[in-house]
Amino acid sequence: MSTITLFGFPPSSFTRSARLACVAKGVDYSLAPLDFKSASHFERHPFGKMPVMEHGDVRLFETAAILDYVDAAFDGPALMPTSTLERAVARQWMSAAADSVYDDVVGILHGDGPTDDEVAVARSRLAPFDRALAESTHLAGDAMSLADLYVLPMVTYAAVSSVGDALLADAPNLRRWREALEARDGFSDTLSS
Repeated sequence: MSTITLFGFPPSSFTRSARLACVAKGVDYSLAPLDFKSASHFERHPFGKMPVMEHGDVRLFETAAILDYVDAAFDGPALMPTSTLERAVARQWMSAAADSVYDDVVGILHGDGPTDDEVAVARSRLAPFDRALAESTHLAGDAMSLADLYVLPMVTYAAVSSVGDALLADAPNLRRWREALEARDGFSDTLSS
């Protein structure tokens, strides 16, 4: 079958999540540019977001769907737990990241920089993740899952920002988790084009 093509910008945390899933599964992929918010972009993604995945005749948008596809369609280590509870926990963290972390943590880092109030909100959004990682090496049990791959780029984006130290000041478990994942083979390669 053909190589996966991911359409998106390398700095995008969601594009990086899709790239990380491919790396974790050992799946060949290529990263293709988008003419952002153009007609061709909206043809690929009806809401003008990224990434978009093409694999042969399969086209998917939305990161969670792409991650599910990569995990299920290819050999390699399973990226979702087999236990019903751990699968639900993985989905819980992915949903929380999409609904709260992205806008309140990553979103505030675009532009001139966050206010003190925005940093305080961002820290509160990251706190539940840090508490969860106090009792586990990963977000949904003892093995890396799609939840880790979904959340990691957001946390890394925050950590390397100009206010990264402030955002993660009270999150030692999140910092430990991030460092361990970023050290995995091939993961740092997804930080650039």
